Amino acid sequence: VDSEEDLLAAVAPSRPREERRRLAGAFAELRARHGAGSLAYPFSMRECLSVARDLEACAGGAEEPGDFARALANVLAHDAYAPERGAIADVFEAHGFRDVKEHLASLFGDAGAPAVERVEIEYPEGDDGEGGHSTPRTGPGSPKVGKVDETGAPGRPRS
Repeated sequence: VDSEEDLLAAVAPSRPREERRRLAGAFAELRARHGAGSLAYPFSMRECLSVARDLEACAGGAEEPGDFARALANVLAHDAYAPERGAIADVFEAHGFRDVKEHLASLFGDAGAPAVERVEIEYPEGDDGEGGHSTPRTGPGSPKVGKVDETGAPGRPRS
């Protein structure tokens, strides 16, 4: 964790050392959980550095509740609706980052909920007869192949 904290210091020098240490520790725990098989995604130092960079970008201004969760959300977007999101948030909360689960829920909604509701699509028929339902040119028992070159000649130019 010491070498990881040094890397984090390079990309987020204005963040407190203790915060960088907790961030490195949380990502180390996520990697350990992946190794144990309880998380599917192998969180790497790359993701950790991304969170640190996002936190550094907020530095200097007044910190607001949820800044950490917003920085983390950029990394967790691929798991935004995965049931493991709660376990991932628990790791960060155990490492002293407050209200991560709550803030992620406000950004992404409930973990495990479908990202998109069912959508019905209609294809209206146009004035020119285009659109609408497709009518296949071949029946279900007919082969669906293109033109056959009876000679088998390779590279023959088309006429």
